[in-house]
Amino acid sequence: MKPVIRIAAIATIFFSCHNPTPREQALAKVEEFNSELEKVAVAPIDTTSINSKFYQLRMAAISKVDFREIQHEVSFKRLLTLEKSLLSRWHRIPGFKGYANLKLSDTITPLIRRCVAFDRAPASADRVPAARGMRSVSLDYYAYEVPVAIHVITTRKGLGTQPDMNKRIADQIAILNSTYEKFNISFKLVSTDVTANDNWFQNASYFGDTLALEQMTKALARNPEKVMNVYTNNSKYLGESTYPWYPEKGTAGDYIVMNFNALADGPGTFFEGKYMQGKTLVHEAGHFLGLLHTFEGGSPVCDSDQNDGCTFGDQVDDTPAQKICYFEGCDLNLHSCPSGPGNDPVKNFMGYNPDNCMTEFTRGQGDRMRQNIIRYRYYLVTNPI
Repeated sequence: MKPVIRIAAIATIFFSCHNPTPREQALAKVEEFNSELEKVAVAPIDTTSINSKFYQLRMAAISKVDFREIQHEVSFKRLLTLEKSLLSRWHRIPGFKGYANLKLSDTITPLIRRCVAFDRAPASADRVPAARGMRSVSLDYYAYEVPVAIHVITTRKGLGTQPDMNKRIADQIAILNSTYEKFNISFKLVSTDVTANDNWFQNASYFGDTLALEQMTKALARNPEKVMNVYTNNSKYLGESTYPWYPEKGTAGDYIVMNFNALADGPGTFFEGKYMQGKTLVHEAGHFLGLLHTFEGGSPVCDSDQNDGCTFGDQVDDTPAQKICYFEGCDLNLHSCPSGPGNDPVKNFMGYNPDNCMTEFTRGQGDRMRQNIIRYRYYLVTNPI
């Protein structure tokens, strides 16, 4: 018996002195965070409580190297599954006013506005008010790829396409990738087609001719349950997009429509070259992935006092409040919400400024897009659990 006791004593001393490996330390952090999340998950369904607790919870930092070491462990997969489940239990955005009944009556102005991606879902829609102080651990683990189908609409005489359209499309995809890569979101062109239809070219949009829009999207949409379908025509709006919480998600009614001149490398004669750098599709893709405008404030008249982005905003903490939208210039000293910290985010892709001003997304916006992907467009995750 004495040798056995001696061996046991040596083993005890050895293991008590053992320093945990980075992998073991990472798993311990995951297990600890799992236990905290599970307390929230088993609580009665109280979305307000869940929301506030999410704000408070943090997991100790794990390096990307350690993430790769533990990504196939049961405890880590349980964490991702739990976070994905809890994203469906967020509290609805308080005080949100949608545009379900909005009608735009201006049919004369050559170009009414930069974007008509008004959130037309009812106020009670199941939106994810993410990125207010909380980051899901899973965001940095997943890889996200957005397949893109480009549908070029032209007139019977060929207006709407150019000899260099293939290059413009390739450049546009490159611009999307260079912009979104820091969030591990990539875009892949899967198809391009050209359709001559005078009516669709001139009128197909939600606030233009909705019948033409419906006909166009139903005829041309490619695998909308998996693909972001982009239609270029001569819309009087630079762009419009659906949001991921719309009931039409995954159908032909899930789309982006944009003016063909605003595609990358557009003509300098189009509005004095303000929209030729491909930033319109960057903006609309942000809506497709769940971002609101930086100046979101309950009124389609975004550049007047009828709008109040100071009160509502885009629901992302690190995007400074911005009362109204700007169509011109890039004045970094604008500060339209005196009670809020920071100057107006005029360089943000989700504003209305000209392309040469748009240069950034915030980290919080990246978090919000990725949480919306996990919640609504999980098919874009290339390494799903």
